[in-house]
Amino acid sequence: MTVSKTRCPRLNGKQISYPGEDFAVEVLTWLRTGTPPQETGMQKGLRVKREREGLGMSLEDAKALLFQTYGVQSPTELSSEQCDAFIALMQAQVQPSSSSALIVAEPNVIDVSVV
Repeated sequence: MTVSKTRCPRLNGKQISYPGEDFAVEVLTWLRTGTPPQETGMQKGLRVKREREGLGMSLEDAKALLFQTYGVQSPTELSSEQCDAFIALMQAQVQPSSSSALIVAEPNVIDVSVV
């Protein structure tokens, strides 16, 4: 077997007659010394979207806040740390409503009253 495409520099170009335990140890050692994968732009965008929807913030308001704060059009352009900070900022921007709903559940009866 010839290793022709790999991200593991120690295996690149190696010819291995019978891949066995030594080969497995080499691969596992390399895998364990790597860094965790970075959050993708899509993952950051979905994280912001879930939080925005959970907060009840409009897309337009979130886009305006994002542009005002970071000068970008999409959370995919942020670093993971900036994404965390932006989510915290969105949470701070959303004001709690003046009344809260109390939900009381009884068998076959749901009463929603404004307190």
